[in-house]
Amino acid sequence: MGVAIGYVKLDFGVSNVMAQFLSTMVLLWFFVLSVPVGILQDKYGKKNMLMLGMVIQAVGLVLPFVSYSFEMMFASFMLLGMGNTFIQVSANPLLQDVSPGDKLASYMSTSQFVKAIVSMLGPIIAGKVMATMFGDWKLVLIVYGITSLIGALWLFTTPIQESKPDRKPASFSSCFGLLKNPFIAFMALSIFLIVGAEVSTNTNISNVLMSKFDITMEKAALAISAFFAGETISRLIGAIILSKIKPRVFLLLTTLT
Repeated sequence: MGVAIGYVKLDFGVSNVMAQFLSTMVLLWFFVLSVPVGILQDKYGKKNMLMLGMVIQAVGLVLPFVSYSFEMMFASFMLLGMGNTFIQVSANPLLQDVSPGDKLASYMSTSQFVKAIVSMLGPIIAGKVMATMFGDWKLVLIVYGITSLIGALWLFTTPIQESKPDRKPASFSSCFGLLKNPFIAFMALSIFLIVGAEVSTNTNISNVLMSKFDITMEKAALAISAFFAGETISRLIGAIILSKIKPRVFLLLTTLT
């Protein structure tokens, strides 16, 4: 998302505010769709919701090749946000169904490690490979679009026995009612702040470097990869540590650090 916003700003000459509005289009759907997707997940299954999210995401990644305009990029980012919401809501609960209970925290950290690798490679593929070698940064979207479809097909052919909750199906009232629990409310707020800080950094690094040091987008985008390289290393270390100690202790230590 960060490197795409940088290129869109250059290609269409839009202001920083309008460029950042694209990132809002991705994240807005987490706010709008998270609870509805959770309710649908209870009805249709986590695996189906996850596959649907991958397909929606792939469609969003293809749109700029239909017509490359700011309006089409706007629609593309909307679909990316929708698909990503389906994925984020369904992936961890499905991972829980295929993970040993005592290894779940470690496995989740490992999945974030893989995600960080993909985020780290994005700017390199877009800037150093697609833009420099092939003259079109957008080709990175095709790479990730195909990857999404392969992932959806792989998941479709993978048999998974999903757990069934021993409670009534989720509803809007039951979902929002969870916020009455102070622990859950503070955890939600913490995630909101952490993700906000990460996205703000990711989507602004390249623009700040270009304005301060007069360098090309291809060079500035490497800073995004450096940012995610730090996340990749920390998540790998976290996965190893979480296999040895309890998650609550780990959270306390990282917070104090």
